[in-house]
Amino acid sequence: MNSISCCNSRRVLAVALTLLVCAILANTSMGQLNIVQPPSSLGKTVQGRSGSVVYFYVQNPDDNQSIVSIVYSGKSNDWTHDLSSVLDLRSYPNLCHLTFYQTHVTQEMLECIRDLKTISKLEIEACSFERGAAEAIGSLSALDALLIDGNCPALRELGFLPRLTSLEQLELIGQGFPEHSITKVFQCKKLKTLSLTVSSDATEDCFVGLSALNELRSLSINGWPASAAAIKELGTMQKLEKLRLAGASLNGDDLSLITTLKNLEELSLATISSNLVSSQVNRENRIRRLQLQFDMPDLSPHMFGFLSNFLKLEKFVCNNRSDFPADLMVSHPSLKEVVLLNANRPRE
Repeated sequence: MNSISCCNSRRVLAVALTLLVCAILANTSMGQLNIVQPPSSLGKTVQGRSGSVVYFYVQNPDDNQSIVSIVYSGKSNDWTHDLSSVLDLRSYPNLCHLTFYQTHVTQEMLECIRDLKTISKLEIEACSFERGAAEAIGSLSALDALLIDGNCPALRELGFLPRLTSLEQLELIGQGFPEHSITKVFQCKKLKTLSLTVSSDATEDCFVGLSALNELRSLSINGWPASAAAIKELGTMQKLEKLRLAGASLNGDDLSLITTLKNLEELSLATISSNLVSSQVNRENRIRRLQLQFDMPDLSPHMFGFLSNFLKLEKFVCNNRSDFPADLMVSHPSLKEVVLLNANRPRE
């Protein structure tokens, strides 16, 4: 009987939360709203006529104080009728995670965002914004994680970044950010994780100043330039544990410098030539996972000597290859796994 009573109580609380959401939304001009299947057992979902959806992720389905995450998702091409101006986010005192996905963010919502002091993570993908987007994001003083993916012209200048003094995770991907904006990233001195896509017209000096991020543990860059200055900046970042560079080919000296990073355990590089394979590698490196893409037709003459420089290597991922020396697995002292990825398969 106690378990049945507890179950009934939870159902009553869940219904109460649903009615609360509907009551808020019923005061809008959007017309009747439909409750749709939530994405998880801990969520509630409300859908409008235009196809826009709000997901509520809750710790316990009782009241506003339990809601810790809200996702706005625009499912249609009509961004003028969405839910982003309906809910007053200030009524959720424990809200810490906010996501905007393919939706239109109105000025009313931006005004509301400025008052949020509990948001620690903000995700934005392919959204349009009314005036004041940069100022609103810059006011989120507790933000420690920011992810911007897709074409968001209102945010490309990144002028809000220096104001986010608590930021530890930053992902700017899905579009090439201009070089003059990248310099603002280097002012986020507490960053530990950085993923960045740079515009195709970036110059060799684009990453001068990268070494200021001396707390970085993980760095991923699409659009890495062929630049001795950039590699020199990278060589000073001794706390790096994960590094992924995609863009210009690296030379032997570049790899030699990278392998001196004493805490580096995961390394992913694109377009490796035979010259690079025959380069000098710091044999004291701690790299356990290595991912490379080769431009040579035959790997056998080079791979034994090259991989023997990575004494702690456990996993080797080879892009755009369907062949690999079979006896290398036996000869290498620590290698446990080899993954061959061709052009038709995604990267690891």
